[in-house]
Amino acid sequence: MKQSASHQLYTHWNEKRRGRVSPERSDMDPAAIRGCLSDTFMLEIDGAGTYPFRLCGTRLAALFAGDPKGQSFLRYWDAVSAHELSGLLACVHDEATIIVAGAAAGRAAGTPVSYEMLLLPLRCDGKTHARVLGCLTPVAVPAWLGLVEGYPLALSSWRTVSQEALRLSNGQLGGLEAVGGMRLAATAKAPQTGVSRHAHLTVYQGGLFGHQKNR
Repeated sequence: MKQSASHQLYTHWNEKRRGRVSPERSDMDPAAIRGCLSDTFMLEIDGAGTYPFRLCGTRLAALFAGDPKGQSFLRYWDAVSAHELSGLLACVHDEATIIVAGAAAGRAAGTPVSYEMLLLPLRCDGKTHARVLGCLTPVAVPAWLGLVEGYPLALSSWRTVSQEALRLSNGQLGGLEAVGGMRLAATAKAPQTGVSRHAHLTVYQGGLFGHQKNR
């Protein structure tokens, strides 16, 4: 993770886990993450697999040219990215996997800007398949933000972090590239379960798109 908003949200999420796979929604304190609230969102896990917005920060609302509450998260991405995100989101709530991704927004404005996205599992009233917490942060705030629609977004890369990798790193996400997680092109195939070596890195891999989302 390179963006401070991602670090702040992850740190608070990890503190509130208290050894659990994920924290409760009620455990999250907005005041503790006020520095990243404008880039933060919460999605509902629905039976149709559309992932409607429950909450959306003000800077994200500007990116989407309006409050997207109740709208599908996937509708704001191009078709290829939406398909891949559907699998990634299922991995978040079914396998409690953390996703760190790169994206591009603003192609319609003629000056696309890179974004960093973090996706985290979140309980709600004790239910594990209830919410996904995330943030979507620009590397540099674009001049067109709030003036034109910044979507459809395009997924450029993603990296997964398993609960096992999180345990091995004592919850420190910053060093997980050497423990678990793999940066892949958006068009790359999902990794197969197992452990492999890539140069000096040990990668703990997990299946994604073969996973059944409606269990």
